[in-house]
Amino acid sequence: MEGKEKKHIETTESINAAKRDAFFRAGGDGPTTKFDPTGRYVVGGDRDRQIKKEDPHSEMEKEKERERKYGAETRKELEGYVGFANLPNQVYRKSVKRGFEFTLMVVGESGLGKSTLINSLFLTDLYSAAEYPGPSHRIQKTVKVNTTQVTLKENGVQLRLLVVDTPGFGDAVDNSNCWLPITDFIDSKYEEYLNAESRVNRTACADTRVHCCLYFIAPTGHGLKPLDVEFMKRLHDKVNIIPLIAKADTLTPEVCREFKKTILNEIAQHKIRIYEFPDCDDEEEMKIQKKLRDRVPFAVVGSDKVIDIGGKKVRGRQYPWGVVEVENLDHNDFIALRNMVIRTHMQDLKDVTNNVHYENFRYNKLAPSTSEGNKVKPGSLTKDPLSQMAEERAEHNAKMKKMEAEMEQVFEMKVKEKRQKLKDSEADLQKRSEQMKKSLEQQQKELDEKWKEFEKEKAAWEEQWGERRRSLENQKDSPNTKGRKWMSLK
Repeated sequence: MEGKEKKHIETTESINAAKRDAFFRAGGDGPTTKFDPTGRYVVGGDRDRQIKKEDPHSEMEKEKERERKYGAETRKELEGYVGFANLPNQVYRKSVKRGFEFTLMVVGESGLGKSTLINSLFLTDLYSAAEYPGPSHRIQKTVKVNTTQVTLKENGVQLRLLVVDTPGFGDAVDNSNCWLPITDFIDSKYEEYLNAESRVNRTACADTRVHCCLYFIAPTGHGLKPLDVEFMKRLHDKVNIIPLIAKADTLTPEVCREFKKTILNEIAQHKIRIYEFPDCDDEEEMKIQKKLRDRVPFAVVGSDKVIDIGGKKVRGRQYPWGVVEVENLDHNDFIALRNMVIRTHMQDLKDVTNNVHYENFRYNKLAPSTSEGNKVKPGSLTKDPLSQMAEERAEHNAKMKKMEAEMEQVFEMKVKEKRQKLKDSEADLQKRSEQMKKSLEQQQKELDEKWKEFEKEKAAWEEQWGERRRSLENQKDSPNTKGRKWMSLK
């Protein structure tokens, strides 16, 4: 009986181990990396995800410190079967019984194939043509947030999927602040979760926080639009952003590769933080992640139609020149996107949302503030008042020195500008003075020439009238003239 029971236990353990391995690996990938929220504090009270590589020397120091506090750890191999090795099986059964939750947000301009891609990702008709008309039939042009919830079952595993759509995004003439309804929706879900876990009597509540945001980029081939940059900068610290190139079948392979490089360069230039793959120690997993990382941003094609190609039915799009297969990595990155979001990194997306983005929101909500309205830095509440006052004084002095340096810089800049203005005005006055001097000299020259002409005319006139006067005088003085006058009188 003992041999049969032992054999039965070993068989059960092997079956449970196989299920557990399939559960934790989730399609060939290992368990995701856990995050330590305490190691994400940065300057200014904000926290961000940081991947730390453990140093063997620090590990040894931690081990020595642990032994000093709690004593040396003794490890023993058990001679028989106790049963705590079955604990992962208990976690597996409990998780499968409870089911899983995932919230996926899709954002992009109308007509980029968002609903078609979602239907293709989960092999279900989430958006039917009757209930969800195309962009040309919609009347709404304002940004709204619509949610669609569906429960999917696969091999006994239940997934409660919540899809968040944003119809009207980017369709208006003026798209200023069109991202506000989306950010308000994400913050409201964080607020609901925070209120639920802060109650006195806490009950299990549905996790409706947005775990992933698929952002659709129009296949222009010229880079990101200003709206794309502004949207991702507004949301990259609130949600995991995965950029997608929509309708990639409109681009040639060469243009698509250059378009991807341009998008990544602009993302790095604007310091936008998109979803980063976690580090792993397994070489096989590293190879898989490298293949996925090289395809970011994913150039995808979606289709709801099944086409028969030589007796083989595939999802694709029929064109006069051929068929674009959705589930073909040579045609687009749809398979890579599905594997990453659903099969390999879904739990990591949830971990990053919970341990990074939600913790940032929770910290900003609950952290105490100083008299100036600034958030108290983590760990400052456990310090003694004197050291805290010294730190605050040092920070104040550093702030004052920085302000003084900035004021001096501004003053020097103002003085330099004023000197430059004086130099420019002096040069302008000098130029005007020279121009006036030249003008006066020219006028003096013209006057001199006119005066000379006048003198010449005067001399010629005097000479002419002098001769006539002398001739008249001679005529008056001659005797013949007197005789003629006397005869005329007689």
